[in-house]
Amino acid sequence: MKKFIIKIVFFILPILIFPVLLKQVDSYIFKKTTTNLKGNILVLGDSHTQTGINDNLNIALDNLSQSSETYFFSYYKLKKIISQRKPAMIILGLSPHNLTFFQDEKTYGFNESTRFKALWERYYFSLNYEGIKTLNKNSSTNVYSITTNILNTNFKEILRGKNAYIGGFRKSEETNLDSILLNNKIKIHFYNNKNKVYKESQVQIEYLNKIYDLCKENDIIFNVINLPTHKLYKSKIPNEVLNTYDKIIKNLKNKGVTTLDYSLMDLPNNYFGDGDHLNYFGANKITQKLIEDLDL
Repeated sequence: MKKFIIKIVFFILPILIFPVLLKQVDSYIFKKTTTNLKGNILVLGDSHTQTGINDNLNIALDNLSQSSETYFFSYYKLKKIISQRKPAMIILGLSPHNLTFFQDEKTYGFNESTRFKALWERYYFSLNYEGIKTLNKNSSTNVYSITTNILNTNFKEILRGKNAYIGGFRKSEETNLDSILLNNKIKIHFYNNKNKVYKESQVQIEYLNKIYDLCKENDIIFNVINLPTHKLYKSKIPNEVLNTYDKIIKNLKNKGVTTLDYSLMDLPNNYFGDGDHLNYFGANKITQKLIEDLDL
């Protein structure tokens, strides 16, 4: 019996210790990452800012954006960053697609969406107890139901010396304005599975306001930026979504937030990676304007 218990202990102990060690290593890498930031201006957001702002053009900018990031995860990521190093300014991507219920489906796994899994895996170590509790409370499943995926994803990133929740500028010189791809993006961003326009995202609006409050509490200048999309994509954004966007922008302006609206800039086709993302050439153009507007 004693030998059996010893075997069980030796089997279970590594399973219990591995997550703890992984979190400790992740914390070490995170401290190193925040220490090595070039400047005091952080760019946060999803793939729009990830592909649209080239932080290599100015030492004051650090683009930490990551594909599919919702404001829920941006908020907890920013809280974690502030705990190590307080930036002077935040530039957050804010475009019409950020304000639809599609984003809530990604965050909480609503309507049988499975996109939440990749987000939970990547951002798990950026969350505090409150964040994990919120996910468990609002989702149909439990964070710990994908523990194996969480550990695998973070272990792979740690082997690369990176935190899974810290993104960066993504360079691509390609252009693909295929109409099928563009229309598919419109469908994903703005229409539900019944082909009805998504309602506005209460979760995104809630955490957008939380990010504003967090910046205000810490004396951090808070700006939002709307990056250009191709005219064919832009023409297909539903009016209901545009009205929500205008309402949110008006509220932010009333709070004194600087809104950098570059969506009306007329850029050539070869400046776009696809209908709603800039490529390297478009990013350089927009970043130069950002540098001029912020006098960096």
